[in-house]
Amino acid sequence: MSTGDIAKVDAEGFYYITGRIKRIIKLAGLRYNLDEIEQLLKNEYHQTPLACTNIKDEKLKVFSTSTEVTLEKLQKFVQSKLKISPRMVKLSIIDEFPLTPNGKIDYSRLNKIQSLKIP
Repeated sequence: MSTGDIAKVDAEGFYYITGRIKRIIKLAGLRYNLDEIEQLLKNEYHQTPLACTNIKDEKLKVFSTSTEVTLEKLQKFVQSKLKISPRMVKLSIIDEFPLTPNGKIDYSRLNKIQSLKIP
């Protein structure tokens, strides 16, 4: 049965879910896991609420509720860690994340909203 999950198996045979097939972006011919990018950014920004989506597989769009995240810092970090061109990165500062009924970020609604605050 296909669940859409992406997993790794360790040396002892244990499986660890690392993302979802729908959460993959292809930029400049390279595939990136949006869940992994989110985790890298959360580690860099000290667990600041962040979410990543894609814009037509042409740009990485990062949403945050904190003005601690700036476009310039974000672009430099993503370029140094992931080798993604700064012009392929966009940032939106929003008041709050739309959530699904079970409390997870609603990525489909997130993609449709615009910035509420200017970064």
